[in-house]
Amino acid sequence: MAESNSDSTFETNPYAPTTSSSSIQDQLTRELVDARDTDYEPSTLGWTAFRWFSICTLCAVPSFIVGWSISEGRYDAMLTGIVIFSLAYTFLDYGTARQSWRRKRMIRRTLRTMYGTRIAITILFPIGYALDLFCGAFSIQITQAIAGSEFTSSDTVMHRFDAVLLTTVIQGCIMNLVVAAYGLVILTLLAVVSALRG
Repeated sequence: MAESNSDSTFETNPYAPTTSSSSIQDQLTRELVDARDTDYEPSTLGWTAFRWFSICTLCAVPSFIVGWSISEGRYDAMLTGIVIFSLAYTFLDYGTARQSWRRKRMIRRTLRTMYGTRIAITILFPIGYALDLFCGAFSIQITQAIAGSEFTSSDTVMHRFDAVLLTTVIQGCIMNLVVAAYGLVILTLLAVVSALRG
């Protein structure tokens, strides 16, 4: 009888990992694919528009300040660019709000973290200023490469409506790529942490 107890003791390894890699993978898949917020209710079109116009306007403040000085006050082009992105976000959000993937907990947490961080960076003005300045300088170079010498002459580079609008749209696309890459990292980290917790 004692020998039997001794054998069972050696069969159990107290240092063995409690969660296998396969179970972590299964949990990860479940978090990304199956888990949903049961209390999720899509917003109305009006509230969706208000939310995105507010977010896009707030996040554009550092770029607007920099662009105002560079473009000698071409606020009409910059405001048009902000409206374009606000409308795009509104219809993208509202159009996908009732799709099943939008009910997933992990997706909703990721989206909140993404845009919450973007707003926080904007409020922390020196950080937001530096990020927008870098993306803005890069977008000007792209505008010059696309449009050629017509937009690069000293009197039109950032003083014409079409040049400033194109630069604003390009900068917005670059910022969205940065936010999307950040969101992908957040989504992966949230899923892994949740899977490890089981």
